[in-house]
Amino acid sequence: MLRSYITRVIVFLCVGAPFLARGQDVEAILKSDPLEVQGQLRFDQFFNYRFVDSLRFADQYGLLINGQVNAKIYSIDFPFQFSYTNKQEDYSHPFDYNRFGTQPHYKWLTAYFGYNSLSFSPYTLSGHQFLGVGFTVAPETIPVETTVVYGRLTKAVDYDSANYVLPTYDRRFYSYDLKYNQGKVSLATSGIYAWDFRHSVSAFPDSLGIAPKENFAVAFNGGYTIAQNWHVSVEFGHSILTNDVTSTQQLYNDDFLLFPSNKTTRGYNAYGGKIRYMLKKTSIGVQYKHVDPGYETLGAYYTNNDLQQLTLLNTTKLYEGRLNVSLNIGLERDNLSLDNMMTNKRLAGSLNLSAMPNDNISLNGSYSSFQSFSNMRSNFDFINNEQPVELMDTLNYRQINQSLSLSGAYNLQQEGRVQSTSLNISGNTSGSSQDEGGQETYLMNSTISHTLTFTKTGFTLAASVYNSFVRSMSDQFTTGPVMRIGTTFFDKMLRGSLQGSINRSWNNGKRSNLNGNARLMLSMAVKKVHQIAFTGGYYHTKSYTGLDTQKNLQFRLSYSYRIQHKFIRKNTSHE
Repeated sequence: MLRSYITRVIVFLCVGAPFLARGQDVEAILKSDPLEVQGQLRFDQFFNYRFVDSLRFADQYGLLINGQVNAKIYSIDFPFQFSYTNKQEDYSHPFDYNRFGTQPHYKWLTAYFGYNSLSFSPYTLSGHQFLGVGFTVAPETIPVETTVVYGRLTKAVDYDSANYVLPTYDRRFYSYDLKYNQGKVSLATSGIYAWDFRHSVSAFPDSLGIAPKENFAVAFNGGYTIAQNWHVSVEFGHSILTNDVTSTQQLYNDDFLLFPSNKTTRGYNAYGGKIRYMLKKTSIGVQYKHVDPGYETLGAYYTNNDLQQLTLLNTTKLYEGRLNVSLNIGLERDNLSLDNMMTNKRLAGSLNLSAMPNDNISLNGSYSSFQSFSNMRSNFDFINNEQPVELMDTLNYRQINQSLSLSGAYNLQQEGRVQSTSLNISGNTSGSSQDEGGQETYLMNSTISHTLTFTKTGFTLAASVYNSFVRSMSDQFTTGPVMRIGTTFFDKMLRGSLQGSINRSWNNGKRSNLNGNARLMLSMAVKKVHQIAFTGGYYHTKSYTGLDTQKNLQFRLSYSYRIQHKFIRKNTSHE
């Protein structure tokens, strides 16, 4: 029943929304160029030789093709993007790496076809990739913008116990977003209805605890500016989620109206507001936020829930903008439903400082204890990385309770050369409530580097020292230098650099690993539209705790082409 009501609303918006806007300027369209194409195409190949001790593994070949192209036909834009990789064939997953999407638009009308991602609200549709169709109508004559989309959020994947692949249902959705912005007043609402096709996957054991879901979520927010200095905003989200649509146990009440419900259906709320007072050099405000435990929308990869925050906000600019201070401080607690054995109550806040005492020195610092989700990794995860395509389209979340970052840079420009010295220190701790047994994890990275560049020849010398310390179940420390030399050839048409690094790791004071690598990088630009790049790397890893010694020889060849051409021009000889 709910699906039929939503379909009627979608049809009404599709038919009626375009009539809210004025007619197209037909004369301007006919006078424009019939076809103009802009964008970029990229072709990457990876080839890898891998050795473990005396064993040589099969050659690994990687291919990645992607592009972003905008075709303008009589002033109407047809942008699209696509990507393809042969790594897709190595395993099954509910998301697509090989994808094609386009967003043609002209003035107030935008359409969506293929693979896209949109963010309406963190409580409805928020950055989730989908395959589908939709449109946005934003007329110039009225302050209203409407977006409607339909598509698939995840594709069906069958259960494969041999390869540890869990089943995933074919998940479809409808979603809308409606905005009104008129001077001092702004209003917005968005919603999503998503459901799983229960027969889209083959039978699998009930012990996995995976069942088809159904979800309806809606959000409202608005803002109002009072007397130019005061601004007030509020937001509200509500989600109805059925965790198992196959359940035959019905609820004893009918709290969810038109939404199909059973014993596994739950409703969740999220709400909050903010009031801010703004002056010329400073602003101060108060913000409140509440998200029920278990709040979830199928239109987002993750929703931060079970929290209540009351925060004081302040932003100040001093000394003609050379010193900027941003302070957020407040109270935060979780376990709102009192279902957990532990309740966290703490002073939560963040402080950001940026200063530029003179034109040569810049300083930055930040501290945060807000509950957040990010992916902070050791510097050596990137220095020692042997497979660049492994990081493509990953979704990694690590909860951080506290984080600290300090950085400083000194730049000196002299005749014929430029010198730069920088120091970066960053660290974070993970919350003990997220780890069994109250285990906390500490991570700290530090980098000091110096770069010397001769401006006339493009010759560059750079040296850096990285350090990383991790304390979890054990203490791990890694340190090592990185050296790089680079220059240009043939009137800066060809650029080349050679980089080498070596780092050692200790576990609880005992030597554990030795990592060394050398990389040769060459890049050439031809007529500003062709870009060719080659990278060759050798990676050596030795373990002192085992017998494995790994060696990798990797090559990467890339070609990119910048498209900017009018294939068909308007004939104006008779005008």
